[in-house]
Amino acid sequence: MNLLIQLATDIILIGAALGAVGLAVRLQQRTREPLAAMYLFYLVFSLFYGFFALMAPELAESMLPLTQDQNSATTAVHLLFPFLSVPLLISVLFLFFAMVLSLINRRPSPVFSVLFVLLAGLLFVCNGLSLYRSTHPAFPIPLVPNQWFVLSYSSLRAVVVISALITVLVQSRHLREIHRKTLARKTALILLALELVRVPLSFFHTAPLLLLAFQTSWFAGDLWPLLYLDRTLPRIRRRERSTTDDLIGRGGVTPREYEIVQLICQGKSNNEIADVLFISVQTVKTHTYRIYRKLGVRNRVQLANLFLGDKSGQV
Repeated sequence: MNLLIQLATDIILIGAALGAVGLAVRLQQRTREPLAAMYLFYLVFSLFYGFFALMAPELAESMLPLTQDQNSATTAVHLLFPFLSVPLLISVLFLFFAMVLSLINRRPSPVFSVLFVLLAGLLFVCNGLSLYRSTHPAFPIPLVPNQWFVLSYSSLRAVVVISALITVLVQSRHLREIHRKTLARKTALILLALELVRVPLSFFHTAPLLLLAFQTSWFAGDLWPLLYLDRTLPRIRRRERSTTDDLIGRGGVTPREYEIVQLICQGKSNNEIADVLFISVQTVKTHTYRIYRKLGVRNRVQLANLFLGDKSGQV
């Protein structure tokens, strides 16, 4: 009976996780945004990790035969599965950071990537040593495996989550388009609220109800930010396409001039635009002068405001 209840619960949770993946796929198809693609990768790895580390031990334990060595076998199961899932966990954390940074059109820096790999390697080694200690009590490590896992995992996750969300909240002010700025900040706050639920439960999920709450937050929690993105991001994309069509149509901007407008709005200098388009700097200046005349603007700031629709409003 307990096995049937466990299976039914796992099926419901996996169904919720697959629903979140389906939302991410639809969002990616509708918007073609890097944010949607990164969220999809993050969800897939998160689903695999959640099943392997949170569900598989319980299922394996329920299927163990009743023998005198059941306690030792149960302990081994609950140690082995989380340890083997550490590479998936490392991938989940890194993809989370990259996904959050994509809200402000950024990528993880090489320095952060190297530091993250070093910390993740330390996490894996610590768990391996503590697992070895569980079978060799004389091995000089003061903490038992579960303590090592919770401490190292929670510390690394806290560093990743806090640094990513603070970066978004601080750097989002540089986004020119007000709706993009609002989207980045609201999504970051939703993800922060979700993490404030997940992290405490990761410490105290030994009781059955707390374990179920932790599994629910892990498998179904991402439905919340995805529903917000699914409602908001396509609307922003439609608005941006409308602005672009108006710029090319009624403004009389040529395709080449439109490419230059995009690069100007990305903050690139004349020299950088020339390098990207393989044209001379003087040609860039000529195109820019014609763009200003056609659109009735005097400088890059006015052009960016016109193109990006930088005016007050809420999503």
